[in-house]
Amino acid sequence: MRILLYIIIVFFMTIFYACEQVIDIELPVHEPRIVVNGHYENGDENFFVYLTDSRPVLDSQNIEPILNAEVLLYENDILIDTMLHFGSGYYSIPLNAPFIVGNRYKVTASAIGFETVTTEQVLLAPINFSIVNYRSEGGVDLEGEVRDEIEIEFDDPVDQQNFYEVVVFRRKKAEPENYRGKYTWSLAPYMEDGWSAPIFNDDFINGKTERLKILTSTMDTSRVTISVKLNAISKDKYLLSKSLVAYGNADGNPFAEPVIVHTNVENGYGLFGVSATNEVILE
Repeated sequence: MRILLYIIIVFFMTIFYACEQVIDIELPVHEPRIVVNGHYENGDENFFVYLTDSRPVLDSQNIEPILNAEVLLYENDILIDTMLHFGSGYYSIPLNAPFIVGNRYKVTASAIGFETVTTEQVLLAPINFSIVNYRSEGGVDLEGEVRDEIEIEFDDPVDQQNFYEVVVFRRKKAEPENYRGKYTWSLAPYMEDGWSAPIFNDDFINGKTERLKILTSTMDTSRVTISVKLNAISKDKYLLSKSLVAYGNADGNPFAEPVIVHTNVENGYGLFGVSATNEVILE
């Protein structure tokens, strides 16, 4: 019996070793490209972008800032000015006037050794909303934690696709400069995880007056001032936020499918995004 068992084991070991095959995968040669990251929010007095180079997938070296680029800012294809480098790959331009709703803003960046890249966005209009109800410890989240509940109301613009980001802030009344974001979530079926705050689109609320219940950390309103920001964000910023969450969830999981992080930079990588913010303070 032992001899039979030994023969079976040797047989299967032979099969397994015979089926082993080493495959060398030849990865395509990486072509370095400019990575552009920038964001504009209505009311900003300066506009910044950050430029780095790209790295191959398996390269563990740190990314390097691009220090010698020419970065141009356009409004409706008319040159506004050249953005100035002020260190470590950051380029900026003071704005004599804020970006205008409906206008298209384009950034181009070129540097020796790289192909010129282009990215653009159209500035959105902020969405008016009101706080219609606040209930201290009035809600429970999916983990069973008791939360404060804030209900806001807004009109979603009709016949256009809209994307939103919502977040609750608090200021200590004794320290008005202490301004911090707080846990923000909603049990609304259309709410999605975002990279820095919950996000949603208007597929289910297009053109409607919507009442959205927001859950947030319990707070003592006698000691803090609470405010809510509803940001109308571009589709590109929405897709970037979703893809970053998916990337974070897949990181370290050998069974997860590869995640492509969203970009709107032609001939390069990164993202130029815009958002139109409206803030209401809870009185």
